[in-house]
Amino acid sequence: MGTNIPPQPKIDQIVWFENHILLWEASPSSFGLTALQLNALQIATENARVAYDAAQNAKLSARTAVIAQDQQVRTMLGLGRDAVNVIKATIEQSNNPVLWGQAGLMPPDPAGTAPAPTAPFALAAAL
Repeated sequence: MGTNIPPQPKIDQIVWFENHILLWEASPSSFGLTALQLNALQIATENARVAYDAAQNAKLSARTAVIAQDQQVRTMLGLGRDAVNVIKATIEQSNNPVLWGQAGLMPPDPAGTAPAPTAPFALAAAL
């Protein structure tokens, strides 16, 4: 007939009690329960269902909010990068280094020289 222990996860536990309460309420005393005990269990099960459904709705709302947040951040970053690139180009064309600080940006590092390449050593190959 099934297990005597409510399964996991939470929804399965709620459904288990919802189904079993229906069996027990026909004759609670046959199963050693009082009407008061069964009523308390029924209320607790109904409250668990309401809380579970609310949690599922909240999770869905949170996922939707995170997706919207991510999209807005992507939009901001795209527009922001474009704006920073325009600002940098404008500052570089103006030859006015004071504008870097006013814009809150760091000027580019001066061009350096790359070190001379080193010859490879201890090469080995095998077939």
